[in-house]
Amino acid sequence: MESKQNDDQERTPDLDDAATEGTPTAPSDSRLIEPQDAQTPVACATAQPDRQSKRKQITFRITVGFIVVALVSLLISGYITYREPDFSPLAVAIGSLGALILFFTARNRMLRPSLITLGVVALAIGSAYLWFEIINGNGGKSNIAVRITNPDGESVARASVFLMYGGEIPIKQITDSNGNATFTADDSFGEARLVAEASGYQVYEEALSLSRSRTIPLSLRPLDEDERSVVVRVVNKEKLQPVNNAKVILITAGNTFNDLTDQNGLATFKITFTSDTLDVDLTVEGGDNSISNQSVSLRPDQLQEVRLDTINKTANIAPVLAIERSDTPAAGSIGYNAPDVLPVSLFDASPPVGENEPNDTLGSAQALDSLGANYPITGEIDAFTDNDYYAIDAVAGRSYVVELFDVDGKLGLSTSDYNCFGSYGTYKGLGLAVYDPGENPVATQCKQNRGGNTFSGLSFQAKVDGVYVVRVFPNSEKVVGTYKLRVAPKYGEDAASWQRISFEPNNEAPNEFPIKPGYESALTSAIDPQQSSYIAELADEDWYQFNAVAGRTYVVELFNVEDLLGLGSSDYYCDDKYGNYSGLGLALLAPNLDTITTTCTPSGSASVHSVAELTATVNGVHYIRVFSHVARDTGIYSLRVVPKHDQPAGTSDPASLEPNNRLPNASALTLDAEVKSAFEERPAGYSTNVPDRDWYYFQAEAGATYVIELSNVADTLILGSDEYYCFGAYGRYTGLAIAAYNAAAEFLSSQCTPAGEGAVHSKIEIEALVNNNYYIQVLPHFPQGYGEYSIGVRKK
Repeated sequence: MESKQNDDQERTPDLDDAATEGTPTAPSDSRLIEPQDAQTPVACATAQPDRQSKRKQITFRITVGFIVVALVSLLISGYITYREPDFSPLAVAIGSLGALILFFTARNRMLRPSLITLGVVALAIGSAYLWFEIINGNGGKSNIAVRITNPDGESVARASVFLMYGGEIPIKQITDSNGNATFTADDSFGEARLVAEASGYQVYEEALSLSRSRTIPLSLRPLDEDERSVVVRVVNKEKLQPVNNAKVILITAGNTFNDLTDQNGLATFKITFTSDTLDVDLTVEGGDNSISNQSVSLRPDQLQEVRLDTINKTANIAPVLAIERSDTPAAGSIGYNAPDVLPVSLFDASPPVGENEPNDTLGSAQALDSLGANYPITGEIDAFTDNDYYAIDAVAGRSYVVELFDVDGKLGLSTSDYNCFGSYGTYKGLGLAVYDPGENPVATQCKQNRGGNTFSGLSFQAKVDGVYVVRVFPNSEKVVGTYKLRVAPKYGEDAASWQRISFEPNNEAPNEFPIKPGYESALTSAIDPQQSSYIAELADEDWYQFNAVAGRTYVVELFNVEDLLGLGSSDYYCDDKYGNYSGLGLALLAPNLDTITTTCTPSGSASVHSVAELTATVNGVHYIRVFSHVARDTGIYSLRVVPKHDQPAGTSDPASLEPNNRLPNASALTLDAEVKSAFEERPAGYSTNVPDRDWYYFQAEAGATYVIELSNVADTLILGSDEYYCFGAYGRYTGLAIAAYNAAAEFLSSQCTPAGEGAVHSKIEIEALVNNNYYIQVLPHFPQGYGEYSIGVRKK
């Protein structure tokens, strides 16, 4: 009772105080006050729950935060997995595990620091790994393996697979006998487009991410289905660059189809075909690249390029400009694979540096800090009789090429009786001169001597170290206009470089672009188009070089030459004579630049437009010159240098045995082992000459007789011709012809008409006189003949 009284006494002042402060008071009846049990003081009793409450609130907030982070992580992981199942699976798994630990920890109120720490650590590792994968990818590269089959699961060999990303030139691979093609791509571009085509199948197109290496299985559908895929790539003809976000409209048989191009210029349509080709009215709505109502013919089995002529507002269908590339990372982004030759620097054209006036005298020459084709300068003849001077630091013994290009047409006014370094004549455009450190002229060029959009050029070798000055001057005293200038060191010397697409400037030696011998090292380039606003009267020509070994034989082939380059000319000068020529010319030159051989007209078969061969008499660099007969021709072509079959790099495609179009490139045959082969179809859109022909060889023993048989010949090859020339005789022939030669390439025997029984289509017999290689040539009579056949050799 005493404690209760004390308690009441202690409470009374509180009530009194409350009353004095204006707070309503309760009656003094003690029954309204609940009795207190003996316990710790009130202050101690309330402090413990308050601390616990605050701790629970903090823990709750932290847990809620963890739950939010976990849910966000799960959403991100789920989205990434949905968009790209192969992307960073380990990162997604670790991050998701951490998120789940945190979620279940919060859900079950298992607020144990160890579990929370484990969840946080797992989530952090997963997120960091994922971020690392996003930033760094697969070391900057992704390996994309493609395997192509038909609906029956059989491999499709010789299919063309294109990989496109970032608006770059498509990379092209040909599938092997197992239907495989492999690419090494720059994963920083993110998304890419994959297009596959094969004869007899529909074009296949899909998007894929470059973020991860992966294997992609593709099944191509046969062409006998009514609804077929039509895939086109829209590019600007002048720049050969894809047109992005353009609306492509196709009208056929009263039906309208349209699609927007992506960053690679691709547009895809589903159209019903009634034949192998379809004539449509094409319209492209794309700003400056717009054209309308152009009649073109499309195919459902090929990726086709629509080239827009923005000047004449026309369009034409052409083969896709693609880069044939090795499946090794060393191949680079252009299909150039030459690790055993001098380094090659490739670049994308960069904006030119501007001219700095005054630079009108030798003493005020503008210094060019950087040399090379990727450091051009834009100059201007801005007043009548203006002269521009540029200074370069040259090294004794090194060679330099100076070129004027993109020269304004307004500078093309002609003059007569003009004195250019002591030579009187009629000149137009700009002149060039180079002065040594003593201000003596060492090289001059008064008139146009280059093709395409390059107006003129000259080369010189520095005799001493020091500052050399390049002078640009107008040939007329009444013109103004702009030009571009570049100073390029010789191949193999510091700052030598070429553009990625066209390998320009490779307009002459010593700016030739290097190519490595071997069919797999083929490259694709182009005869540059001429811009109408520039002074451009001569055809572009391209120079290449390769290292040859004395005594070895090399076959140089131009193949997949665009139809636009197959045009003819009149009174064109080629190989020291005038005549009417068509297509591309091909010349091979010795190390001293003496011409070894020149081919002025198409001489190849199937996809090969023209071919030339040489047997090197000395070791060293040999040159290849590719030239057009028509000044304004433009288009793409491919080039390869193939050594003889029994020499290093003298290999062929194991699937098609190509290129085996000439005796030096013959494919090997083994006795009593039948080989399945095929004649290539002459590709549409390319400039071709005659049907494909194949060469083979086998090792013979002196005194033995051998039987050579052709069998299992496709129906597409058993067709006839009118007045066909067959090994020295004209006549009407059907099927395949076969001929045999000795090691000296001397003709031995032939059979122009079928002469077999059962599955054997034709055969011949020869007797070997010496132990050596004997050669076989097989060719169809029908101009468009193509298809499979088998060949075998057995001892009689």
